[in-house]
Amino acid sequence: MTPELILAHRFANAWREPQASELTELLHPETTLYQPHLPPIRGIAKASREFSLFLEWMPNFHGVVYHTVGQDGRLFIEWQMKFPFHRKTISIDAVDSIFIEDDLIKSRIVYFNTLPLIKEIAKSPREWKAYYKYRFAAR
Repeated sequence: MTPELILAHRFANAWREPQASELTELLHPETTLYQPHLPPIRGIAKASREFSLFLEWMPNFHGVVYHTVGQDGRLFIEWQMKFPFHRKTISIDAVDSIFIEDDLIKSRIVYFNTLPLIKEIAKSPREWKAYYKYRFAAR
């Protein structure tokens, strides 16, 4: 198995039942993470803080990987993010573009449509405070 596919397998396992500590084990010490709703996250300490905040807000979040392709230190992962909201789960397709260094994630850009998530939060006033706490926490 190639280093890219080994990392893809580790990624899939980590997001199946995510814990901040397991997610940060995938990261290079000089990692940079990019996602639609936040400024770039640089370094393991900040990434760990972000994962912890996110999982505190959305403790039953998980992901399912559908397809991976990678070579020469580049990896693409197609997966579905599962956001549990009370009695239903919002599923959002995502694609991660990953650059690998030393068998770890040096850079990760995740592409997904945030609109279904924002709509669900907007419909549920009891989610507003929790989302606000996550989104605007000190980072």
